[in-house]
Amino acid sequence: MARGLARRRPTKVARETATLDRLSGGRVTLGVGLGSDRFGSEFAKTGEQPDERLRGQMLDESLEILTAAWSGDPGRRR
Repeated sequence: MARGLARRRPTKVARETATLDRLSGGRVTLGVGLGSDRFGSEFAKTGEQPDERLRGQMLDESLEILTAAWSGDPGRRR
């Protein structure tokens, strides 16, 4: 994925990666990142959250949602 996880809907990412994992026989590796607004100001220009701390919190929450979705127990949280 070329975009930072904090910019995506985690439930959609969970479905997409689970499907890819099944199709590939369990060989999916999901790389996630925060992204940066330092060089081209893409976040600020598109109206997305430019603050790195807030995007970091969004990333943490997204990872919790992904973990819960992949576990098969959507009510599960850390």
